[in-house]
Amino acid sequence: AAADGDGSDLADDTKGPQTEAEREAGFKASRDARLKADAGTNRAAWNTLFMRQDTVAAAVATKYGVSKADLLESDAGDVAVRMALGEAQVIAETKEQLSRAGVDPATL
Repeated sequence: AAADGDGSDLADDTKGPQTEAEREAGFKASRDARLKADAGTNRAAWNTLFMRQDTVAAAVATKYGVSKADLLESDAGDVAVRMALGEAQVIAETKEQLSRAGVDPATL
């Protein structure tokens, strides 16, 4: 490539090749910045009552005194339905507890 004298056509060899950790850190920083920028407009992305499935399974299993393995038994064809019902139950109980504590769940 033709150089125009300002050195902009030269590769920056002072940094050397990026390591996997550096690439991952850059990706995470970029993703976090994108999510933060989107946070004000994308209400669905920041559901404060979101619960991971393993958390739901643990809560439901504890409430009914069974193991998570029994709750998630793979032989049963209705595992997804049980998990969805469990999630709805746990979220409803959470909203009820928040209301009793004086927090309006609708504001979340």
